[in-house]
Formats: sequence, structure tokens, C-alpha cells
Amino acid sequence: MKALHAVLVIGGIALGLLLASLSPAVAQQDRAPAANRYQVSAFAGQANGNGDMVHGCYIIDTATGETWMSLAGGVPQRMADPRVK
Repeated sequence: MKALHAVLVIGGIALGLLLASLSPAVAQQDRAPAANRYQVSAFAGQANGNGDMVHGCYIIDTATGETWMSLAGGVPQRMADPRVK
């Protein structure tokens, strides 16, 4: 029984030394959001001759060039890239 205790003690010391030799974990740095990445342009006007008003906005991602349009507070829809033919 004393031999088993000696093996466990030596194993514990070896494990402790192994863990102590590893480099500590380092947290990743928080990246600040890119300032002025999105630009919004609102619009309003008559949709037809009946006087119906339509309003919405364009949302432009200046980092990727993607553009979305949202009408009357609806879900933004991605617009087609005019450069793609």
C-alpha cells in the first residue's frame, strides 16, 4: 500500500511540474467596432399620382460596399451590385 501512495505522490508532483511549465492562457483583446462603418440615407416621396407617400432608407456598409434598402421600416433587403453584369 505504501508503494501505491509513493506512486501517486510522484505522479502528482510530475503533473504539477508539467502544468506549471505550460504558458498561461491569454485573453484576446477586444476589438473596437469600426467607426463610421455604416452610412444611412433616408428618402421620402410620392410613389404614384394618387398622392401615396413612400419612405425608407438606404444602408451602406463602407467596409464591404454592400447596400441594403428598407421601405417603411420593413426588413432591409440587399440590393444588387451595379458593378456585376
